[in-house]
Amino acid sequence: MPDKLATDQIIVTDCLNRQKFLSDSYNRATLESSSSGLRNAFSKIHREEVEAAETLYREMSRRGWYKPEMATPEEISKAQQALRVRKTH
Repeated sequence: MPDKLATDQIIVTDCLNRQKFLSDSYNRATLESSSSGLRNAFSKIHREEVEAAETLYREMSRRGWYKPEMATPEEISKAQQALRVRKTH
């Protein structure tokens, strides 16, 4: 039975990675569309891909297969500082 679980985990991980790629691709297509109709169509598909990725993430998290590392206070502080610098430029 452990082989079955490993296979399920590999398949779902692959699906999530593909959803991330699709989401990135549709996001770029949305941003680079020259017409509002096309932009709206890509935007709708992008939202659907994000929702599908979120569903996969929740399932992986529920099964203990996806455990994002928590940022340290120092990492949070650095990120906040970088955002402040970007806003002032």
